[in-house]
Amino acid sequence: SPTLAEWNNFVVGKQLVFIYTDGNVSSLNMQTTSAYTATDSQGKAVQGTYDYDRMDDSTGRLTILESKSYVYGQSQTAGTTVITSERRAIFDLNFYNTDPLYDDYFNALGGLGIHFYMTTDEETLSTGTVTTKEAAYGRLRVYNDASLLTE
Repeated sequence: SPTLAEWNNFVVGKQLVFIYTDGNVSSLNMQTTSAYTATDSQGKAVQGTYDYDRMDDSTGRLTILESKSYVYGQSQTAGTTVITSERRAIFDLNFYNTDPLYDDYFNALGGLGIHFYMTTDEETLSTGTVTTKEAAYGRLRVYNDASLLTE
């Protein structure tokens, strides 16, 4: 697993593409050592912050935090309501894992690669509603430019 200095040298400025075992794909553009931009399902850019920690030789942890505002109603009417959202997701990253039992979780052969296990994904709305997603697994790829993957 990369040290923080290696992460900053080799990942910052790149795009992380998360390929989930259910076929979903998402990406984060790692803009600085603590900020990223993602595109949501409506095509809007969502900015957030992150923290990377090296856990040991083969594992790391990526924690992402993002805030969004939702507007309900017409902006010209008095009934417009703005609701804010705070999301926190934690990804346990496993670098170069060749353990067959671990790889069975990810439906992947062992060998070189990065696997992730999203242990936490919670979104809290200013209305008090909390949405928690189930744990998810998949592979992680690092690209200079991942835009061709979605075109």
